[in-house]
Amino acid sequence: MILNCNKKCTRSDGMTNASLSVDDNKVICLLCDEEIDGISEFTKDAMKRNKDVIKKRSSEAFTFKCHSCNKMVATTVINGAPYGEGCETKQCLIKISEMMVSAIESTRPNSKE
Repeated sequence: MILNCNKKCTRSDGMTNASLSVDDNKVICLLCDEEIDGISEFTKDAMKRNKDVIKKRSSEAFTFKCHSCNKMVATTVINGAPYGEGCETKQCLIKISEMMVSAIESTRPNSKE
């Protein structure tokens, strides 16, 4: 989608092509890779409908969203609870089923009971 980039953008003359980052719901300038400020939810919804999105997919198994830091993190199990290995907040809140916890424990060598 063609939008106005931020005033601080050094790579565009004002107008730029941008896409919505699905992971964090931010509109990113495709020239400078910076978030564009002030984009409405209506515009973001239109970008989703038109599939004008950037998807970052993790190829690593057992990667789930941490609801504390809102990022996808590789997950391990420590003392029966899921924990994000790369979580920034160190207070992980990963919501997965008990069956998934068992699967992680049985396949990940660093998971502990």
